[in-house]
Amino acid sequence: IGITNQWWAYAMQINLQGDSICGRHYEDEEAQQLGIFDATKINGGYAVPLNVYVDAYHTHTGLQIVDSCGDYSFRSDYVSPLGNTVYYTIARTFDNGYLLGGSIYPPTVLDFKPYLLKVDAYGTVLWERAYTNVPKDGVVADILPAADSSAYFILSSYNSDELPYTLKTRITKINEGGDSILIDKIYDFETDYYAGAELVYDYDGNIMMGGSRH
Repeated sequence: IGITNQWWAYAMQINLQGDSICGRHYEDEEAQQLGIFDATKINGGYAVPLNVYVDAYHTHTGLQIVDSCGDYSFRSDYVSPLGNTVYYTIARTFDNGYLLGGSIYPPTVLDFKPYLLKVDAYGTVLWERAYTNVPKDGVVADILPAADSSAYFILSSYNSDELPYTLKTRITKINEGGDSILIDKIYDFETDYYAGAELVYDYDGNIMMGGSRH
């Protein structure tokens, strides 16, 4: 904000008419920027991944449990040994833990790979996975638990490594442990740019995917 070029994260509750009820912002003296891109509802509040941008090549993420006005009762920071992380989505898991999805990249190279982090209900890390089978700039955009409570559908996008770059979207179905790929489907629709953003179930039990293309 202003000449400091610092962005702080913000959470706000609004009513059905769009009026603000309450909210708060989050600051970190050691960070240049903070960011919140998603939240998932739990009993009494929300689970929120808080991205901490220390500088352009150093990031990590904290999981916050907050009430409806954004005041948090719990926060746990994660620094991955695999690299820097940025999270764009979070989902509640079948065992009442959390699955966070986003990107991971090395400290000195901005080459993003899709990344998942699984934690239990108390924020303890159970596993993490970096999916390196994409050419360039991959990101997990959304997570949808499977109806049979045995797997997760992962929506991600990535760039090709050939000029001109093209952005493609893929849906991957993984098992509970994240170490087995059950389905892997790529969508490009013969267009140069297709970015998936969200997965939801329709009334027939099928999956609808939304995003943008050009």
